[in-house]
Amino acid sequence: MALLDIGANHETRCIVALQQENELFKFMKSVSTKIPAYVYMEGEASELQLYFNSDILDAHSRSFLERIGAKLVGDVYVVKQKVERKDALGIMEHLISEPMVVCNAIYASEGWLVVDLRFHSSRYIQVSNILASYMHSTDRVKLVYLGRSPGLGAILDSLNKEVPLSIVVLEAPIRDAKVPESILNKDFDLVETENNLMEGDEFRAILYKKDADGCLNAVSEDRIKNELLSDIRRRANEEMIIRYNMFVTRRNDHVRVIVIMPANQMDSYVKIIFSMSRKRGESVITLVTAAPFGFDVLDQFE
Repeated sequence: MALLDIGANHETRCIVALQQENELFKFMKSVSTKIPAYVYMEGEASELQLYFNSDILDAHSRSFLERIGAKLVGDVYVVKQKVERKDALGIMEHLISEPMVVCNAIYASEGWLVVDLRFHSSRYIQVSNILASYMHSTDRVKLVYLGRSPGLGAILDSLNKEVPLSIVVLEAPIRDAKVPESILNKDFDLVETENNLMEGDEFRAILYKKDADGCLNAVSEDRIKNELLSDIRRRANEEMIIRYNMFVTRRNDHVRVIVIMPANQMDSYVKIIFSMSRKRGESVITLVTAAPFGFDVLDQFE
């Protein structure tokens, strides 16, 4: 699948598992399925959000989540927890903030928070140093894997079997999307945004270019400002919606934004898009696709 056929220079994978000694993490050991999670970082604020499908919870579990302040959003209980840099969970912020590092997915499993990352081969030393700074002094950070990646497509396909995923595709005219000239003037085939982190009103974006074999290779990382993407991101965060991966492609005089997220988040996300479309004008944002994850869906956007 060409869209997710990221080339060798950005296909190093790191998986770390993190733990805290508190009642929430103890409770998560009793949940047999993988629990989708999201880390929201903006300025000095860092927050972990966990999403429990209500249909897998018994009355005791629901009572516990309500007692610790979980909010019921549709059929999902959402738990928020602050992330401190001094805490074991702080390694997430350090890793995701590193240039040319992007997050594949975050989820909880068997009482551990699992952070699945992909990074450029030039960042080995920096990633290793971050791991060392935490792992030398605590057993609450565990390295699960560091090495060659099977590719983002294979990672998401595997995750989809345990955490069902959906794909949402939006389209907007380049003039209305207000894509910066600094980006439009560059030669690229795909932009990937780091969705967990925003610095001020800027996004971190990795630009990819296809090689002779059709593989996408990372060529640079940029900071971009975009009012449309910022507004969508702000609304999605307010509604506590996970977005695992976000890509932007050019299609003639339009841009397409491709978002991969847990399936139980899709309906809420689509409602945000329709709300924003009506507010901005019917021609500005068009919903192209909202469907279960599948390579046949992504093939339309090569």
